[in-house]
Amino acid sequence: MNIYRGGRCDEWGTPPELIEQLGLKDMFDVCASPENHKFPDYWTKHDNCLRRPWPREQWCWMNPPFTSAYSFFQKAAKEAAEGSKIVAIYKASNLEAKVWQEVIFPHASAILFLKGRTNYVIEGKGSKGVPFGSAIIYFNLWPLKANVEGQLLRLKI
Repeated sequence: MNIYRGGRCDEWGTPPELIEQLGLKDMFDVCASPENHKFPDYWTKHDNCLRRPWPREQWCWMNPPFTSAYSFFQKAAKEAAEGSKIVAIYKASNLEAKVWQEVIFPHASAILFLKGRTNYVIEGKGSKGVPFGSAIIYFNLWPLKANVEGQLLRLKI
């Protein structure tokens, strides 16, 4: 299955073991489906997280659809400015793209560029050989002590 093309390209989930290695617990998954949610509290595309306020009392997890990443990261930056604490994952192969240059770099607190490639999950099965690296992006908080290899870039003090 091609991670870039096809009707399912936006349904790629974060591997559960990565969530565990990052030490993430009890978060609100703002971009999920009944099949790929990582936490008990979540919204699906039918809940439309772009049109509602995000939780302030609970940290938010976001694995945005690649086809709408700019809009989702704009929303994350806005919600972080209003008090939400957000951790997101996104592909790190196109750092020159507008989403990185106009939204992520100016608004993120820190970015953890993961070592190696992430084996995203679809229909309960891990992928092999995605053609890009991934990054964990933190808004309005600092990275937790994680059991994952990578390079940390702190952007705001």
